[in-house]
Amino acid sequence: MRRQLVCLAAFGLLIAACRPAAPTAPSTVPAPSSPIPAPTLAASPGPLPTPQPAGLAANAPPATVLSATAEPSETAAAVPAALSANTAVPAPSATPTASPPRLIIPSLDLDRPVVTVPIRAGSWDLTGLDDNVGWLETTGQKPGDVLAMALVGHITLTAVRRGPFADLWKLPVDAEIIYRQGGTDYAYGVKYKVSASPDEAWRLYVHDGQTLLLVTCSEWDYATFSYAKRLIVVAHASGQTAAP
Repeated sequence: MRRQLVCLAAFGLLIAACRPAAPTAPSTVPAPSSPIPAPTLAASPGPLPTPQPAGLAANAPPATVLSATAEPSETAAAVPAALSANTAVPAPSATPTASPPRLIIPSLDLDRPVVTVPIRAGSWDLTGLDDNVGWLETTGQKPGDVLAMALVGHITLTAVRRGPFADLWKLPVDAEIIYRQGGTDYAYGVKYKVSASPDEAWRLYVHDGQTLLLVTCSEWDYATFSYAKRLIVVAHASGQTAAP
């Protein structure tokens, strides 16, 4: 319970680290009807991207909203004072295993290492995430854990450089997601997508080790120059095989 309370404060700031993107503009789908736990990310200010898709599955359960702050460059409000733009922050370290875990999404041609996103001064520090996928500290550490793993990725890195989760909204139901760790490929199938606001950190703590959560920013707001929502992809375990 204590680690969840600590992360609630970190949640809003975490989202501030997402960078504005300019993905293709799909039509926004209506939000689901029943609450589903999911993670969130903060956004940082930067060049104006094209509107982001809501990323909600038409028949997904209802969801809450995860809010964000401006995106392109980290703003002081988006990160703790001790981690302002002028403060040198080390890049997140790889999740401790013989060989760093990897997230593979065949349909998106994505294959990226998974690094740890630590909590610093009450907030998840995405400063050094760059084009890697990050595991949010204090969520499930591995497949089958007590809690679901929550993985985050930027939607854009600069005005012209896409992030690893730029096309996350395109994932259809049953799309395959693979988490490779310790010589084993843990397969998951997408169940639905949820739109949430940044202040709902509780959605990142799902008591089901068979669930995997992928999170990024969505719905760019030109008025506030920030991402207003967080896109959460909820996937469930479908099996495991030896890694190639």
